[in-house]
Amino acid sequence: MSSRFAPEPKTKTPVGVWIIIIILIILVFVITIIFWVLKPSDALKKTPGQACTNTSECESTLTCTGNICTAPLTDGGFGDTCTDNTDCNNPLVCEEGICTQDGTFGSSCVADEDCNSPLTCVDVGELLCQCLGLSAPQNINVNGAGLGSITLTWDAVVGATGYIAYALNSGGSAQSPAGDETDDEVIVLGSGTLMHTFTGLGNSAWLNGAVRAIDDCGQGALSDFDSVFDP
Repeated sequence: MSSRFAPEPKTKTPVGVWIIIIILIILVFVITIIFWVLKPSDALKKTPGQACTNTSECESTLTCTGNICTAPLTDGGFGDTCTDNTDCNNPLVCEEGICTQDGTFGSSCVADEDCNSPLTCVDVGELLCQCLGLSAPQNINVNGAGLGSITLTWDAVVGATGYIAYALNSGGSAQSPAGDETDDEVIVLGSGTLMHTFTGLGNSAWLNGAVRAIDDCGQGALSDFDSVFDP
């Protein structure tokens, strides 16, 4: 005799529910990826000296110490991080968060920009701000300008802030001025001056002229000399 009650059919989960579950899983995955990609960068984090509650609030190179974003301790040497001059060893100074030299003669450097003009960064066993020295002026010309007088001209020297011109009455033969105070006439001129007339040098003699460039480092090399005989 057959049973009066037929077995109930199994209930199937609607396809639409599975689709919703899959969509939710995908959304969770996408949101997680977006969170990690768009998590706050250093550009949005706190800089040295700003208040904090934990290190994650500070830029990546900083730590939250005493509720303040602070750079790690260094020995204050050249190239170390700093917040002010007190973090750097004397005579280093804190510039743009780095202990560096003040650009004076003999200071450490890595490029010419680290040195005060007219110093340049030179490898002398180590990189230091140094004076290269000005070259001697070229195309020296001496022309007679009347009794006991000469006009001295020369070409400009790159980097010169001025010139020192020398004149010498050397008597019976042409002779280079010494390039110091022992010459008959010495005059300091500005950087835009490339000519000078000396007077009162005496006649019946060879009159000679020479010049050297100067800058903040000192005096450059003495030029060749030129001469004219003043009868």
